[in-house]
Amino acid sequence: MVILLDVDGVMVDLIEGICKLYGTTPQAIKEKWRIDSNFWEVESITPTLGGTTEGLWEKMESEGPSFWTGLREYPWAKEMYEWCCRAAPTYFVTSPTPFPSCHAGKLEWMKNFTGDPFFKNYLIGSPKFLCAKKENVLVDDSRKNCRAFVEAGGKAVLFPQFYNGNEVEDSWATIKPVLQKMKTDKHMREAVEKVEKWRPDLKLMLGPPPKRVNG
Repeated sequence: MVILLDVDGVMVDLIEGICKLYGTTPQAIKEKWRIDSNFWEVESITPTLGGTTEGLWEKMESEGPSFWTGLREYPWAKEMYEWCCRAAPTYFVTSPTPFPSCHAGKLEWMKNFTGDPFFKNYLIGSPKFLCAKKENVLVDDSRKNCRAFVEAGGKAVLFPQFYNGNEVEDSWATIKPVLQKMKTDKHMREAVEKVEKWRPDLKLMLGPPPKRVNG
């Protein structure tokens, strides 16, 4: 298993950062925001803020890299990342704005977060589905990204957020058992494959044992 972690909306609170640019709070716009449960894109918040997508990009760009390095980490961010790194090879995959300051800010954030000035375990780009493989798991707050990743042959876990229709008290605590099961199932498959390679006459099956037939 390889874990691919989104950053905005999973590790850091992008919505709060956007709201600060407009002098408001997520709580203030939450009731007004028309949530489309099929996907989450930045474009869906700008009408609620009384602006345009282009205007939002410009506001972000005016802040420079500091907009991205200053986003507030969620309380679970460190624990989640450390758990994922122990469970499997883990990489950040994050979508940028059209401006290079975003790339610079995101990279600086990742270096600061991991404490590694030479951190390289990341990809910056919007087409995350290009990373889809049988054993790759994407953790993302966008239904659109998750759906595209699965359709391309990977696995995906939708990270719960109010704007994707899954508001919970602790998003990490909600998906942790799902990732744990994926990890366990993978180890079981590997064990089965090793035994079957050693003893091709045996055919082991994952799942409940077959029912006994009396007589």
